[in-house]
Formats: sequence, structure tokens, C-alpha cells
Amino acid sequence: MEAGLRSLGFNLERRGEDLWVATKPSAPGREVQRTVDVNESGTALRLLTSVAAVTPGEFELTGRPGLLRRPIGELTRALAQLGAELHDRDGCPPVCGRGQDLSGGDARVDAARSSQFVSSLMLIGPLLTDGLNLETTGAVASPGYLELTRRVLADFGVQANLRPRADSGLRIEIPPGPLHSPGLFEVEGDWSAAGAFTLLAELCGGQARSSELRDDSLQPDRRFGETLAQLRGPGPRKIDVGSIPDQTMNLAVAAALREGTTEFVGAANLRLKESDRLGVTVRELLRLGGQAEVTPDGLRITGGVPLHGGQIDPDGDHRMAMAFAILGAFVERVEIGDPGCVAKSFPGFFTELDRALATRRCLALVGMRAVGKTTLGRSLAERLGLQFIDTDQRFEQAHGSIQGFVSEHGWPAFRELEAAVVRDALGPGRVVSTGGGAPGTPGTPELLRSEAFVLHLDATDAQLANRMARDPNPRPAVTDRSPLEELADLHRARRPGYLACSNATLPPSDSPEQGLEQALTLLRSPRSGSC
Repeated sequence: MEAGLRSLGFNLERRGEDLWVATKPSAPGREVQRTVDVNESGTALRLLTSVAAVTPGEFELTGRPGLLRRPIGELTRALAQLGAELHDRDGCPPVCGRGQDLSGGDARVDAARSSQFVSSLMLIGPLLTDGLNLETTGAVASPGYLELTRRVLADFGVQANLRPRADSGLRIEIPPGPLHSPGLFEVEGDWSAAGAFTLLAELCGGQARSSELRDDSLQPDRRFGETLAQLRGPGPRKIDVGSIPDQTMNLAVAAALREGTTEFVGAANLRLKESDRLGVTVRELLRLGGQAEVTPDGLRITGGVPLHGGQIDPDGDHRMAMAFAILGAFVERVEIGDPGCVAKSFPGFFTELDRALATRRCLALVGMRAVGKTTLGRSLAERLGLQFIDTDQRFEQAHGSIQGFVSEHGWPAFRELEAAVVRDALGPGRVVSTGGGAPGTPGTPELLRSEAFVLHLDATDAQLANRMARDPNPRPAVTDRSPLEELADLHRARRPGYLACSNATLPPSDSPEQGLEQALTLLRSPRSGSC
């Protein structure tokens, strides 16, 4: 996009992380011939086509062979209705023509294949002599991006009016008038590119965060996590991906790792992207041993089939490479051919993926006293290469023995300080063993759920009683009865709280060794929450 604007004669200057853009071409009124190579960027092609149509001079927009197969005819026909002089090659690039002042007025555009045709026209609407009165025919693909375009125009002083029509189309009215620079315009992060990490977080119960992403964004892909959540649990699913087509490959990966058949609909346009994304997704899943097929408007994937390693050919498609790289975190030895293709939208993707995989989510253990949290936690930390923290030990290092502190200050004072110890202990790369009553303190369950994968260790009352009788460091009673006498009632009272705040429950085990192997098996499965 930046190179294309320069080719059209605009002045752009890089100043650190900022890009300064002049509002007019460097030689206004002078007709010159420009060749604009947009490489593989369909977005740049569509937006720059309208910019070129209103910029004085002859132009040609072209790109790499894959781009020359992508549709543009709907946009060039609409621009011709507005007075533009341009033509394409059988509805595809290259686009050639002469830029000039356009009268504008009424136009119609078919946006079933891309909302970018509409956004492109909207962005030049204020520059047209008579403004823009645009009607879309039929349903618009990814309509959420038109609201994003409307908000960007508003930031530059232009009020666009979007009204739905009875035939599922839209009527868009944009008055003529000058654009007013906001001075500093902050470009929000790309939720589409973040989809791979949203997928990774979902598959391993982790969290994906970025200061560059706006929670109030109008980008449809901001809600990708909600769609992913529909794939939790076994059984058949049918999901319409029409509003988030760029996430279909990520959804396909999630579908391949779950039990059940998943059907994705509303994705026919994916045949017209950087690759035939429907065909390539199926081809590469089959190569790894999966079961998948292309349907008339999407995909059908049978999940739960054991996958094996192999080499993936993303067909030069950045989103394909990123999706299968995430799958490689759960399938041994997946090799991505042409990994450099991710540079189109996310040059640092593999560096960030390495960081994410190396930053293991905090693992917190909850359960009754004497259930074995400390023993298992220490073993898990050693096997997983993480730091182990026992919150009871942390408390005693700071405040002396728990029994002595409770005798002097009481349980409420202990719980208040314990909550602070738990809060400080939680962090990436750690295994944290919590006290038996910690999840009962207000605020602690929410903290555990937000900051850690919580594993509930279960045991029978008989197992707990046997271990407590042999404990060289007995804990004080919580009630007016002895620890052994109160055990059954206390366990019954606390167990719902353990279940409510935990991501998974480890069943009773006969030995620490058995418990460790059960825990490792659980944590290594997709969607376990261990990452």
C-alpha cells in the first residue's frame, strides 16, 4: 500500500514507527504515467484502484501471477458508472486507465465476493463532485468491515450514511467535501493476523494478549474467539464463516483436533484468495492423515482422527502457513514449506510463535490438604522445566508457621494474607500449589481462572485421612473439631468451589508416580489448558 501510494505520486515519509502521508499527490494537475505493483496484496489492489481513478495521470495496477487471478471487475464497473476511465482483463487485474476528477453520483456494486469493493468506493466518496450514492446488490461479504470504513471516514471529518435495503443490500450516501486530517491517526492492530494466536490460546487453554488490539474494534475477526468456542466438546457442528472468512483455516485446524464432524458454510469466496484456500486446506489435512472434503460453499472435517507429521505446502498463502504452524504445536514434526510467505501480513510471526510456545501458562493446583499438591507440583515443574511455588511455604517464610499464625490472629487474617501470596505467586512459567482453603477466599477463584490453568486434584476421604495421619507438619483445624473429624464435611463443602474454579480434575491415584503420568497425559492433550 505504501509503495503503491508513492507510485501514484504521493509523498510519504517514515519517522520511526510513524508514517507521514501528504494529502495530495506531489505534482497535482500534472498527468503522468504510473505503474503500481501491489505484489500479492488484494487489499492494496482494491483500495488503490479507486485512488488511482481520482489521481491525475495514466496508471496500471498489476502484481504477481496469483494476484492476477483475483476478481476486480465488480469494482471497475462501479467506478466506470462514476465516470472513471479504466478497464481490466476479463474481470481481473491488471487494471489500466486514466485518473481524473470524477463527477460521482449514483452507482451500484456487487459486493458478494468482497466488501473491499465497497470500502474502496467509500474512501473516495468525499472527493467526487456530486458525492457518492452507492447501492450494493445482494448480501455483502464481511459487512462488518464497512462499519470500520465508516468510522475511519468519520475520523477524517466525513459522515457516511449506511442504510439496509429490503433485498439484503445497502444504500450508502457520502456527501462531497474536504477531508480533514486528524493530525495523528492511530492504526489499530489486525485481528485477522491475531487469529493464529487466538487459536493457539483456545487449543491449550491459554491467553493471547496484545496491546495493539482494540477491544472495541469493529473488525469482525475480533469475535473469532466466540466462534472458536463453538467447537468445544464432541459432537457435530455447523458454522457459518461468512463474516470471518480469513479465520476458516484456523477453524479447520481446531476442527481436525476435536471429536466430531464439523461443517463450515459461507466460505465459497475462499477459492479466490491468495490460494484456493478450501482446496489447499483439505489437501494438506489429508497429507497429515486427517479426514476432510470440500463442499459447494465450504468444508467438512471429521475430527478426532490421529494426525501424523509431514511437510505442508501453503501454496504461498500467509494465512495457510500460520494455521498449519499452530497445528504443528500439537502434531509432531510438521514442516512448513515456504515459511517466508507469512511476511505478507505478519513478518515476525514465527518469532512471536516461538515466544508464545516458550511462555508456558501458569499451572495452579487446587484441592484438599494432604491431597498431594506439593508432591505433584514439584514433579510437574521438574518434568516441564518450570518454576515450582508452594503458597503455604511462601506464607510461612514471610509470617512463620500457619498453625502459629492462625492461633494468634485467626483464620480471616490468614486468608487475607494468603490471597496476596497466591496473587504474587501466579505468573507464566510456574507451577503453583495452593492451600486447601485458598479457592474459598473472595476474588481468588476469579484470579486463578484468569491467570492460570487450574488443575483440581481429587482424592477419597479415606486417602486423605491416611495421608493426614502421616503428615509430619499438621495443619490447624478449620472448625471446632480435629482435622480428621472435620475432614469429610470440609471436603464436601469445599469440593464445589474446586470444581467451579478449575479447568480440569485429576482423578484419585494410587501413587505419586501414577498421578504424575495422569497429569502429564491430561496437560499434553489439545484444549487441556496447559500452554
